[in-house]
Amino acid sequence: MLLHDAVTHGEKSPARLELAKTLVELGVAHRGDDDEAARRALRRGLDLAAGCGASALVARARAELVAAGGRPRRDRLHGLDALTPAERQVVALAAQGSSNEEIAQSLFVARRTVEFHLTNSYRKLGLTERSQLIDVVNADDDW
Repeated sequence: MLLHDAVTHGEKSPARLELAKTLVELGVAHRGDDDEAARRALRRGLDLAAGCGASALVARARAELVAAGGRPRRDRLHGLDALTPAERQVVALAAQGSSNEEIAQSLFVARRTVEFHLTNSYRKLGLTERSQLIDVVNADDDW
C-alpha cells in the first residue's frame, strides 16, 4: 500500500505535520478491514497533529478514531500533555525529592500506585532516570 511507504518515508523526514496527515489517512484506509491497525495509525497521527497544533487534523483524527472503535482519552501520547493529573502530581512530588513511600503517604495511595504513575510518566516523557524529572518540571511553567 502506498500509504505504508509514505509513512516509512515520513518517519525519516522532519515534516511532522505531513507524517501526521499520512498516518490519519492510513488509519482511515484501514478502518473496517483492520480496525486495530487503524486505531494505531490514528492514535499516532492524533499525537503528532496535537504536537504540531493542527486543530483541524486533531478533530478529524479523533472522529476517525472513534469511528474505528477507539476511545481517545488524550490528544497526546507523549510529552507533558500526555500526563494524567495523577501522574503530574506524582511527578511534581518526585521532582521535589520525595521518595515513593513519602509520595504514597501524602496522596493516600499505595506505593505500587506511585510506581505505576512514575513508570507511565517516564515512558510518556521519554525519561530513563528519576533525576531527569527535575529538568522536566523546571522547564515547564505550568507546574
